[in-house]
Amino acid sequence: MIIRAETSGWNDLWVLAVLIRLPPSRAEEHALRIIKIADDRGLPYTQVVRPEALVGPLHVSIASVTAYRRHSAGKGIARSPSIELLLRLAGERQVSRALGKLGVRRGAEQACLISVSHFREKMHSFLEGELKNMLLGECRWGGIKAAALYGFNPESCISPEKRCAEIRAASMAVRPEVS
Repeated sequence: MIIRAETSGWNDLWVLAVLIRLPPSRAEEHALRIIKIADDRGLPYTQVVRPEALVGPLHVSIASVTAYRRHSAGKGIARSPSIELLLRLAGERQVSRALGKLGVRRGAEQACLISVSHFREKMHSFLEGELKNMLLGECRWGGIKAAALYGFNPESCISPEKRCAEIRAASMAVRPEVS
């Protein structure tokens, strides 16, 4: 699934979210290799995470756009674009805590690949090239169960309006504006 996340005049910002197959015995190493390949292909804002830890497409879109915009402007938390994306998706400032929430674990057979870019064509060629044999389809979201990872009461996430507001708050929680 490729989502148009933001329109900024002549150049749209796209977010890719797909479910991929991983070899269970080397899931962590394989995830890191995919991130490196994406970076080499001109997609530095790419991350591979556990799908059950993602609330839904709005969570991914907001966190991805925030990571891209803040890091591109030199106001990011991390030096690396892929780590910036991980931190924004997790709503954390520390890599170890973000990996605890979202990191692919040994034995994982599936993961969600998230990438954000102005270049939709690069995303398509990455999908049709290196990832072609690994694609399983659209990400399966953790939904209400994942909300607990971000400190939300799952019962309060039933209303779509509340859920949207809480997801936005979680994604933005790590970006205090200091002028």
